[in-house]
Amino acid sequence: LLSSKGKNKQGVIFSSLPDTFPKKIREKCLKAGVVPLQGLNETLFAIHSSILIGQAWSKYNKIKIFKPNNNNYNLPKTYSEYDSKKILNKYGISIPKSIISPASKVLRNYKKINYPLVLKINSKNILHKTEINGVFTNINSKIELHRSLKHLSKIGEEILIEKMIKDKVIEMIVGIKIDDQFGPVIIIGAGGEYTELFQDSVSLLMPLTKSIILKAINNLKICKLLKGFRGKPKGDINALTNTIMKLAKFAEKNASKLIEVDINPLIIRPKYKGVVAADALIHYLDEIN
Repeated sequence: LLSSKGKNKQGVIFSSLPDTFPKKIREKCLKAGVVPLQGLNETLFAIHSSILIGQAWSKYNKIKIFKPNNNNYNLPKTYSEYDSKKILNKYGISIPKSIISPASKVLRNYKKINYPLVLKINSKNILHKTEINGVFTNINSKIELHRSLKHLSKIGEEILIEKMIKDKVIEMIVGIKIDDQFGPVIIIGAGGEYTELFQDSVSLLMPLTKSIILKAINNLKICKLLKGFRGKPKGDINALTNTIMKLAKFAEKNASKLIEVDINPLIIRPKYKGVVAADALIHYLDEIN
């Protein structure tokens, strides 16, 4: 007992049988900072449990609590898709090659991007473009371009012209929600056409590590598709993980300004090809730099 106490070490004494450890000796052990254990089976179980607890604590990631911005009385606002993606791109999140054009100049400006194209209405007031046929994808000819533009010009004047991403493995949703207690929460799940089909998502508290993100990805139903289901190409999981880390840094820096961020879809390309935020919206209280 003196040896354990003097060297500032944690000690254990056990008896092979539970009833062979007198109370007087147990009390003496406890006063000296030594754990008395009774019974061989009980001792082995306690040691095994302490090892598991130690392993869990070594992997523990301390949750960061953010103070809510209760003093911000600004009305909620939304950046347009183009502006939202430009902001995210400043934080290292990849977006398609794109330009904004007045509807009257699309037939000239599309050549700056070239086929295959995506044409969208760009407006901070239109949050669900597909509901009003505000998106036309995989445009490969002047005829298709004219037809798409004729419809979009009836909806609004500002047109977003983008390069079509053709080599997608899967579409995902990645986003931020601001919780009143915990601050920014990162959402990862099946996106695009898979959102309603799988109803598959997970929420992660800050701060994040790559191992936490990878574990969350592996728990999603769509993980099989990411890993190359039935001989199909594997998705770039490394690029996906890095993008989520970048989004988390964006969330941490702007937690007091944000309401919500939606990247849907985040297109996962084949391994080593990266991921691309094909659509995004940022809802905010204060302007984001």
